[in-house]
Amino acid sequence: MFKIMAMIQQSYPAEELGRILGVLNSFLNLAGPIGLIFAGPLADVIGIERLFVIAGIGAAICGVVAVLMPITRQYDIRLHQKLAKLTEQPDK
Repeated sequence: MFKIMAMIQQSYPAEELGRILGVLNSFLNLAGPIGLIFAGPLADVIGIERLFVIAGIGAAICGVVAVLMPITRQYDIRLHQKLAKLTEQPDK
Protein backbone atom coordinates (compact mmCIF):
# COMPACT_ATOMS: atom_id res chain seq x y z
CA MET A 1 0.00 0.00 0.00
CA PHE A 2 2.74 2.46 0.90
CA LYS A 3 4.81 1.73 -2.18
CA ILE A 4 1.87 2.47 -4.46
CA MET A 5 1.41 5.84 -2.75
CA ALA A 6 5.05 6.69 -3.41
CA MET A 7 4.71 5.61 -7.02
CA ILE A 8 1.61 7.74 -7.49
CA GLN A 9 3.32 10.74 -5.92
CA GLN A 10 6.20 10.36 -8.37
CA SER A 11 3.94 9.81 -11.38
CA TYR A 12 1.70 12.86 -11.23
CA PRO A 13 2.33 16.59 -10.95
CA ALA A 14 1.86 18.19 -7.54
CA GLU A 15 -1.08 20.27 -8.79
CA GLU A 16 -3.14 17.12 -9.50
CA LEU A 17 -1.92 14.99 -6.61
CA GLY A 18 -4.61 15.94 -4.10
CA ARG A 19 -7.43 15.05 -6.46
CA ILE A 20 -5.81 11.79 -7.54
CA LEU A 21 -5.14 10.63 -3.98
CA GLY A 22 -8.66 11.67 -2.95
CA VAL A 23 -10.22 9.52 -5.67
CA LEU A 24 -7.88 6.63 -4.87
CA ASN A 25 -8.79 6.77 -1.18
CA SER A 26 -12.49 6.86 -2.07
CA PHE A 27 -12.12 3.70 -4.14
CA LEU A 28 -10.09 1.98 -1.42
CA ASN A 29 -12.68 2.88 1.23
CA LEU A 30 -15.49 1.66 -1.01
CA ALA A 31 -13.87 -1.77 -1.39
CA GLY A 32 -14.52 -2.71 2.25
CA PRO A 33 -18.31 -2.49 2.28
CA ILE A 34 -18.59 -4.06 -1.17
CA GLY A 35 -16.38 -6.94 -0.07
CA LEU A 36 -18.48 -7.45 3.05
CA ILE A 37 -21.66 -7.64 0.95
CA PHE A 38 -20.23 -10.73 -0.73
CA ALA A 39 -18.17 -12.13 2.15
CA GLY A 40 -21.03 -12.33 4.67
CA PRO A 41 -23.33 -14.64 2.71
CA LEU A 42 -20.36 -16.60 1.35
CA ALA A 43 -19.06 -17.20 4.88
CA ASP A 44 -22.49 -18.50 5.87
CA VAL A 45 -22.38 -21.01 3.03
CA ILE A 46 -18.77 -22.25 3.15
CA GLY A 47 -17.67 -21.21 6.65
CA ILE A 48 -15.44 -18.40 7.82
CA GLU A 49 -12.31 -20.58 8.06
CA ARG A 50 -12.55 -21.67 4.43
CA LEU A 51 -13.29 -18.10 3.37
CA PHE A 52 -10.09 -16.89 5.05
CA VAL A 53 -8.07 -19.67 3.43
CA ILE A 54 -9.52 -18.90 -0.01
CA ALA A 55 -8.92 -15.17 0.46
CA GLY A 56 -5.33 -15.81 1.58
CA ILE A 57 -4.63 -18.03 -1.41
CA GLY A 58 -6.19 -15.44 -3.71
CA ALA A 59 -4.06 -12.67 -2.23
CA ALA A 60 -0.92 -14.79 -2.59
CA ILE A 61 -1.75 -15.55 -6.22
CA CYS A 62 -2.32 -11.84 -6.93
CA GLY A 63 1.03 -11.01 -5.34
CA VAL A 64 2.89 -13.64 -7.36
CA VAL A 65 1.21 -12.53 -10.60
CA ALA A 66 2.10 -8.89 -9.90
CA VAL A 67 5.74 -9.79 -9.24
CA LEU A 68 5.95 -11.91 -12.39
CA MET A 69 4.49 -9.26 -14.69
CA PRO A 70 7.32 -7.35 -16.36
CA ILE A 71 5.33 -4.11 -16.49
CA THR A 72 4.99 -3.98 -12.70
CA ARG A 73 8.63 -4.90 -12.06
CA GLN A 74 9.91 -2.25 -14.45
CA TYR A 75 7.47 0.54 -13.58
CA ASP A 76 9.86 2.43 -11.32
CA ILE A 77 12.71 2.14 -13.82
CA ARG A 78 10.56 3.40 -16.70
CA LEU A 79 9.23 6.24 -14.54
CA HIS A 80 12.74 7.43 -13.69
CA GLN A 81 13.74 7.24 -17.37
CA LYS A 82 10.68 9.29 -18.32
CA LEU A 83 11.40 11.88 -15.64
CA ALA A 84 15.05 12.08 -16.73
CA LYS A 85 13.96 12.76 -20.33
CA LEU A 86 11.58 15.48 -19.16
CA THR A 87 14.26 17.23 -17.14
CA GLU A 88 16.73 17.08 -20.06
CA GLN A 89 14.35 18.84 -22.45
CA PRO A 90 14.30 22.62 -22.13
CA ASP A 91 10.93 24.25 -21.55
CA LYS A 92 9.41 25.78 -24.66
